[in-house]
Amino acid sequence: MNPPPSPSSPAPYRVDARCVMEDNPGYMIKQVYHSMNRMLDQQMAPLDLTASQWRPIAMVSIGRADTPAELARLNGLDTGAMTRTLDRLEAKGLLRRVRCHEDRRVVKIVLTDEGEAKARQIPANIARTLSLHLRGFTADEVAQLMHYLRRMIANGSDAGLAP
Repeated sequence: MNPPPSPSSPAPYRVDARCVMEDNPGYMIKQVYHSMNRMLDQQMAPLDLTASQWRPIAMVSIGRADTPAELARLNGLDTGAMTRTLDRLEAKGLLRRVRCHEDRRVVKIVLTDEGEAKARQIPANIARTLSLHLRGFTADEVAQLMHYLRRMIANGSDAGLAP
């Protein structure tokens, strides 16, 4: 019989078919991610925004990013894909690209009035999606889930240091 794992050692995972899917937290997280993205796409459709389009608008609106390179990095896209997304958003009249006065090589993203109006509608759609996915969870359970997810992110960030 194997001894129980210590708090500092990883949970033992078997190398079998159940570990690949049913008992795999990474797989389950991916399933939740895809479910939420499908629902968010439906919620954002009345705004005429796709998943790849509403995220940059939201990030610029809250001041999380203001350059194409920052948006690409935060969205996990290459700069070419982000440029194409920004082209579409600019064609829709939702944003403008403006050269930085301090460094003309840098392009800043600025939302138009219409882009700001759409940005104000995005949080309600996110809240509806999260509320549906967390239906039946208590506030303590949501806090615990967030704690576990943050721990997993931190563990992954330290993965290069593990033996």
